Amino acid sequence: GAINAAEATSYGGTNNSDIADSRAEAIRMYLGENINPAPQGRSQVVSRDIFDTVETMRPAFIKIFASGEEVVKCMPEGPDDEQAAEQESAYLNYVATELNPWTQICNDVFSDAMVSKNGYVMAYWDDTKNYDKETYKNQSQDSAQILLSEEGIEVVDAKPSKGDDGQPTFDITIRRPTQRGHLKYCVLPPERVKV
Repeated sequence: GAINAAEATSYGGTNNSDIADSRAEAIRMYLGENINPAPQGRSQVVSRDIFDTVETMRPAFIKIFASGEEVVKCMPEGPDDEQAAEQESAYLNYVATELNPWTQICNDVFSDAMVSKNGYVMAYWDDTKNYDKETYKNQSQDSAQILLSEEGIEVVDAKPSKGDDGQPTFDITIRRPTQRGHLKYCVLPPERVKV
């Protein structure tokens, strides 16, 4: 998995660096590997304390940072700023928790931070083009031509039919491109970050 891949790449440094060695050793300890074997003939029991500690503490951190209605709160600078601060808080909470998988981001970054001493979250603007599917029923020929003349429209389905007055009509399904950019967060694997 990701932890094994991270161990192999030594977390963003050369294999000779102290931090890379320390992180690789922490990952091996988390995975329960025997990093300091006992002499032959003695017990090779390995403590899983690191794993147990991380897995016990992570839910508490997630509860602190990812539960509740407000994960972000803007403080007003004066009495006139209270309404603006509330609106900014509401918008930032929407971006963090509705447009992004906030609980998963917290889970991943806390795991990285507890095991490898650092967790990294990158914020970026995502302007990926999305498509809205729209269906129009009983469109006259003129209406259908106007609809299909719009730039960027992709016809998914078009079926001719007859209206109540016997005139030809069309049932048309289209895909309309929308460009709704928004702020996105992603957890960066520590091995991809140079320290």
